[in-house]
Amino acid sequence: MVYQLPVGKKFSQSLLLIHRTHLGYERTTLLPVAFVPMTGEAEER
Repeated sequence: MVYQLPVGKKFSQSLLLIHRTHLGYERTTLLPVAFVPMTGEAEER
């Protein structure tokens, strides 16, 4: 099982890779990412 999750504050996040191993979970920080709020029609949904 593998998950990729953005973690952090609204405008300062890191993309984490979480991988399940036989000993538990292994967490790897992949790269910095930025939250981009939706605007216009997408925001209205």
